[in-house]
Amino acid sequence: MQIEVNENNVMLPEILNLSIAENLRETFLQLQGSVSDVTLDASKVETITTPCLQVIVAMGKSLEEADKSLRISEPSDALNSAINDLGLANVFSKWSTE
Repeated sequence: MQIEVNENNVMLPEILNLSIAENLRETFLQLQGSVSDVTLDASKVETITTPCLQVIVAMGKSLEEADKSLRISEPSDALNSAINDLGLANVFSKWSTE
């Protein structure tokens, strides 16, 4: 599954599971070296599993350490539910644009 990237904007796909976690990680690593901030459009996310949430958290923390920022725009209900189920609401709240 392809992850759409337009400059520093990443359109997350509908399904974010273990099979896409490595691709997501590679996308983030490429962006981290070339842009100042990263925005994730999470409006299409229907399913997200823990490995992809871990990749997003790691990316957010890496960007913060480099004085850059991560923003999550339009988080879907599925993303919000997964974040809450894993007790990560405090972590993700600083990255939400809502």
